[in-house]
Amino acid sequence: EWEPGPALIPKRMVAGNVSWEDVKEEIPTSVRLTNGWTIYFFSFESEPPRGVFWHLAWLDEEHPRAKVWLSEVRARLMSVKGYLIWSATPESATATFYGLQSRANRPDMKDKVPYKQTKFFQIFSKDNPYLDLESREALEERLTEDDPDAAVAKIEGDWAFKKYLVYPEFDDNKHIIEPFDVDWKDTVYIVLDPSNTRAAIMFCVLVNPESPNF
Repeated sequence: EWEPGPALIPKRMVAGNVSWEDVKEEIPTSVRLTNGWTIYFFSFESEPPRGVFWHLAWLDEEHPRAKVWLSEVRARLMSVKGYLIWSATPESATATFYGLQSRANRPDMKDKVPYKQTKFFQIFSKDNPYLDLESREALEERLTEDDPDAAVAKIEGDWAFKKYLVYPEFDDNKHIIEPFDVDWKDTVYIVLDPSNTRAAIMFCVLVNPESPNF
């Protein structure tokens, strides 16, 4: 059974009345705090606001229009070097959300200044001490049997769509070499398999003793 939890923002921190989109459904528009901050609430279905700046933005879960919002939110944070948080269960992962993990894994990311960094954190239900152990194990068992894709995302914290990829381990940061000019004085090996009924397959290797690229 659901049990109402305490308010995340204590009433003593709220200045004046809350602006509501729908009072009955308890959907707020904005909340002004006693420290002078204002929290605004938006739907992915709405158009992102323009002409304002934010210090912090938080996107919750995934949505087909997330790419539109992400681009605009970054512009809202730019002038004050603000921060963006995006929390979601990777069950129906969009390419935009998955792309942020790939960006976070780039080798050069750790050398950037904090407001230019992208960091990826995985949080698992098994590490939550406030969840009942028996209930969590029961959910894990049901999902594994009835909906394996959901189990992968909700329990293992992995991307459900990877199940349908030919090469799920593929990573841009590991398996792609940035283009570079070839010095044809170096040794080049070409292996050609013409086949009889299909298009040819060609494999090229460049060996340069003075470069780490092959």
